[in-house]
Amino acid sequence: MKEYQTQRFMLYFEIKQLLSEKFKISQISKKLSISRTTAHFYAKMSEREFLEWVKEVRKKQGKLSPYEEPIRARLAAHPDLSSYQIHDWLLEHYPDLKVSQRAVTGFVKYLREVYHLPKPTKQKKRREYMAVEDLPYGKQAQVDFGVYEMAASQGEVQKVYFMIMVLSRCRYKYVYFLSRPFTTADVIEAHEKAFAYFGGLPQELVYDQDKLMVVSENWGDILFTEKFTAYLKVRKIEIFLCHKSDPETKGKSESVVKYVKSNFLNQRSFINDEILNAECLAWLKRTANGQVNGTTKRIPAEEFLIEKTHLGPLHPIALEWLAYNPYHVRKDNLITWKGNRYSVPEGTYKGQQTRVWVKVEEGYLGIYNEQKEQIARHEINVGKGQTVINSNHKRDRSQKINELMEQVARLFPDQQAAQDYFVQLRKAKPRYIRDQLLNIRGSIHKSNEAHLGQALGFCQANNIFNAGDFAAVLDSFSLVSQAPKPLLEELLAKPVNRKHLSATPQTSNIADYESIVNSK
Repeated sequence: MKEYQTQRFMLYFEIKQLLSEKFKISQISKKLSISRTTAHFYAKMSEREFLEWVKEVRKKQGKLSPYEEPIRARLAAHPDLSSYQIHDWLLEHYPDLKVSQRAVTGFVKYLREVYHLPKPTKQKKRREYMAVEDLPYGKQAQVDFGVYEMAASQGEVQKVYFMIMVLSRCRYKYVYFLSRPFTTADVIEAHEKAFAYFGGLPQELVYDQDKLMVVSENWGDILFTEKFTAYLKVRKIEIFLCHKSDPETKGKSESVVKYVKSNFLNQRSFINDEILNAECLAWLKRTANGQVNGTTKRIPAEEFLIEKTHLGPLHPIALEWLAYNPYHVRKDNLITWKGNRYSVPEGTYKGQQTRVWVKVEEGYLGIYNEQKEQIARHEINVGKGQTVINSNHKRDRSQKINELMEQVARLFPDQQAAQDYFVQLRKAKPRYIRDQLLNIRGSIHKSNEAHLGQALGFCQANNIFNAGDFAAVLDSFSLVSQAPKPLLEELLAKPVNRKHLSATPQTSNIADYESIVNSK
């Protein structure tokens, strides 16, 4: 008999033996480290039924039967492994095996029960609880968030998101729903609705570390999202942040979330946000706030009449700024918004901390500076990975070049002739005109006007449109003027060598231009 058959037979007869000794199923389960379901399954079978089942179950193991021993050995060595890890291990070591995760999960469960290989469970640290005194009226409200899947039309499922706020002393509650995930702006709006419902402000609010508002908590320093920080400053409410692993600190709101799900949302159909919130307000009045609270044994609505007099005044505040969202500007004067890049005017980027404020405006993206002055406006691109550039934001290179041409031309005795020459130079080398002009400007700082005029006229006459060649010609005229008079006369007496004029050297050589100049 194979090992797997032996294990099953041993388990079957052990269970039967314990049953004969008047052990209960729960006791057998604990003693043999198997589930109650498995113990009950074996207990109800006769020997004949058990033998037939052994044959059938072996057939059903199918693909994984050849791998029973290596899987069993791995589970024995590492009992804390999950079925997902076993599945990954099988695919890694047996690449030809094609098996689903579900099949592996069932097989691992079967092996654990047959070979008594229970997965170790972590002992949850017991927490000591103490009763606390009731908070003063008006002192605190607790806030939490929930998600629930509701039945919608035509058999569809609609996920709804909600925020609850409960006054800690009187247990008076408010709930606000949306059919999409909350943004920070939505959370602020929900707060305002809750305060309006209460008719005042508590002294402090208790939250968990929710990503909508809280960025991080470092040694007690709470860092909120920028919008929520600004909101807190306006409302002047103190904040208490409970740890994610410590929901008991915020137990009132935790229980309200469960209460909303089980008592209000359960078996309710979703139509739209407006109707859902209207139904919830009616439920709050009728049930959540209108019936006796299980903990306080008092009706929240009646207790609220007392607490309301202790709430702080609710002054209206402007919330238009909530529509703006901050975005950092990249070095190339672009911002990234929902998968696309949008331009801002050149010069907007001033460093790593440069940012702008973005606002969606009827199909357009408005971009504003810190003073909320619009600096750019783009039609929203529905695609992804696109770069949207406003032509007005591009660098006006042509204007810059024109200005540079004028600046360099003013260094020549005949500015118009220089401008005409630069126009031809620009046609010859359009991509490098800026460098060409800068090189010419750099080559003329030691020359006088006479030499500049001579070099310019020579280059124009001989179609020389290159900054390096212009500099060489200019140097040639300067050398000629510095030569001793006898030598100069001797040079000028030489016949003109016209072949130099038609030569096309590979690199500019000042001797070529000296020869040409001297032959003049």
